[in-house]
Amino acid sequence: MRNVEVRVKLAPSIADALARIGERRGLLPATLAAAALGEWIERQEQTARLQRLSVLDAGKRFADSLTDERLEKVFSGVLTADVLREIAATAATEGLAGQGGSSAGPEAAAGECAASPDRARTAT
Repeated sequence: MRNVEVRVKLAPSIADALARIGERRGLLPATLAAAALGEWIERQEQTARLQRLSVLDAGKRFADSLTDERLEKVFSGVLTADVLREIAATAATEGLAGQGGSSAGPEAAAGECAASPDRARTAT
């Protein structure tokens, strides 16, 4: 049901074309304009949905392409001993250290990780 009024000013050529097309279809110009605007809005919303899906898909494909080697290149030099200790402490407090990590405590785990780049990668 149409019950909201919107006023627009049209160029004479657009108003004439709207009247001609409406007459051929047996519609008043206002009805034709409402239908055309509704179709345009639907296309805009569909385009926005497709763009969101495309961005989400690209993000997922990028995340799936991250290998340990790529991550190591990105984060090389960033994971200092302090950061590793914090990661190990967080893992210990969340109960993750016992799931394949060291049970000697976060400091020991951080020390082990800092001593060996391979262990640092697996600890994160």
